[in-house]
Amino acid sequence: MHKFIVMLSMVIGLVVSSSMAEAQFSRSRGASNRRGGNPSDRTGGVRNGAQIDRATLVNMVNVQKEIGLEGIELKEIEDIVLKHRGKVRNLTQEAMKIRELEQKERVEAFKRFEEKVDELSAEADKVILTHLSEGQAIRLGQILLQQQGIHAFSDAAFVKKLTITEDQLTKIHQTIEDINTIRKGAGRSSNVGSMLRIRGEKTLEATLNDVQKIKLSELKGKPFDLTIPVTEQRRGSGRGSGGR
Repeated sequence: MHKFIVMLSMVIGLVVSSSMAEAQFSRSRGASNRRGGNPSDRTGGVRNGAQIDRATLVNMVNVQKEIGLEGIELKEIEDIVLKHRGKVRNLTQEAMKIRELEQKERVEAFKRFEEKVDELSAEADKVILTHLSEGQAIRLGQILLQQQGIHAFSDAAFVKKLTITEDQLTKIHQTIEDINTIRKGAGRSSNVGSMLRIRGEKTLEATLNDVQKIKLSELKGKPFDLTIPVTEQRRGSGRGSGGR
């Protein structure tokens, strides 16, 4: 019982902290603009690949510049993200009550909580895509895929694109389960994220055939590093690759 409560607290904490990180990022960007600073010299906090979504990415200044998001479209996207963040915050507040339930009810409630989080993410993604051009949507999808890593193979539609066999999928999903278990046990260790990403990459390297690897590389597009300043990423590169 204690172990379950700890796991629940960690998952809820991850969702809440992600929402707070996005809010803090938006506020720091606004404050920089008021002071005349350059907001594109910073990047926001990023969730692990299992949880990151388009709403998280598109709220980051460097991603906005990479896909050429500006003007009215940018304002509309920011409003969408703000509303999404509010829904997630309300959901996590309700989820805190799960701790008070009996064991069986707690397991079922926790599952519903995870499903609702996924539904909110899918809902936000769908709305965001309606405000992007085809080029912007493609580039944002590429960046998302890069950040998701092996967790992208939890999506049946994505798996179908690479014609993954049942045996391959079993091996990949086993690694995903192992990664999720290790991550929950490690808490917020600063080193675990990179180690688990490498583990996922090694599984894909050993499991996918050459044709699938080529297709995956094409879907991921040009590598984009969220951790380095945009001024360095885009020096001499002109407008964003997905601009209108």
